[in-house]
Amino acid sequence: MLTTVTSTSAGAVSYTHKPSWSISYRWQYAGSTALFGTTSAAVAVSVRTSVTAAVSATSMKLGKTVTISGTVGPKHTGKVTLQRLSGTRWVAVTTASLTSSSNYSFKVKPTARGSYSYRVVKPADTDHAEGISTRRAVKVT
Repeated sequence: MLTTVTSTSAGAVSYTHKPSWSISYRWQYAGSTALFGTTSAAVAVSVRTSVTAAVSATSMKLGKTVTISGTVGPKHTGKVTLQRLSGTRWVAVTTASLTSSSNYSFKVKPTARGSYSYRVVKPADTDHAEGISTRRAVKVT
C-alpha cells in the first residue's frame, strides 16, 4: 500500500505518485465492513529508462573515429545497443556493456562519406520499459 486517501463528497479520489520502476496500481475501498476489500481493476504504468547520448563530433573526415557515449538512468547493469538509421529502419551496429555507474561508450568509424544517424537502445527488463536515446547525426566528408 502506498497511501490512504479520502474521497470528495462526490466520491472522487486522486493521488499523484512518480514511480521509479514499472508498476500496477489498484484502488481498494476500505470505507465500510460491507465493501471492505473491494478493489478496482489493475492499471499498469510502464516506466522507461532514460538514455542519454552525446557524439564527440558532428562532422569528420573519412577514416576518422567518432565516439558516441552516454548514461542510462536509473542505474542499470546489462547492455545497450547502438543502432544506425538505414533507409527507414534502425539496424543494430554493435552492443556495449554498461559500466558500474551505468555509462556506455561506442567508437564508430564510418567507411564511406555521407550522413549517418545513430541512437542507443536499452532493452526492457523486469522493472523498466525499453529506453531509446535521441537521434545523433554525424556527417562524414
